[in-house]
Amino acid sequence: MSGNPEIESILDLAMAEMTWPADARPLLAWYFNRLGLNRFLRVWQEQSYANERQPPRSKYRTFRARLSRALPCLV
Repeated sequence: MSGNPEIESILDLAMAEMTWPADARPLLAWYFNRLGLNRFLRVWQEQSYANERQPPRSKYRTFRARLSRALPCLV
């Protein structure tokens, strides 16, 4: 992605926690770039909390849906 080891570490952690497929890493990086660090971390934190309260059938799908909803309107 950016070559920044801190960002790479954040993406690695998010991938591991949300069972993000390895081949979908570019998509996760795309969301990170669109949302920025603070919004990305907020969405991740909200999803982590939701997962603790009621585990989803697919952590990947619920996290991806939450990331999509967090994107600013492009229209």
